[in-house]
Amino acid sequence: GSAKAKFFRKLGFNESNVRRLEKSLLEIAKTNDIKNTREFAYGINYVINGTIGTPTWKMVTITTVWFVKTKEGKPSFVTAYPV
Repeated sequence: GSAKAKFFRKLGFNESNVRRLEKSLLEIAKTNDIKNTREFAYGINYVINGTIGTPTWKMVTITTVWFVKTKEGKPSFVTAYPV
C-alpha cells in the first residue's frame, strides 16, 4: 500500500474499523476551522486539520482535504495525511 495506508494501519485502522476512521475524519471537518483553501475552475479545496483518536489509543493530528464542486455545494473527501 501507499505511505498513507501504512501510516493509518500502524495506528490500528484496517478493514474491520474503516467506519471509525471515516467518522473521525468527518468530525475533523465538522469541528475545526478551515486552514487553507485553493480555488479551481470547478470548485474549491478546503484544508482542515484536527486530532483523532486511534485504535492504538494514540491521539494524532491529521490534515484532511475536502473538495466542494461549485454547482453542487456538497463536500467530497479527497485525502488525509499526518501533519
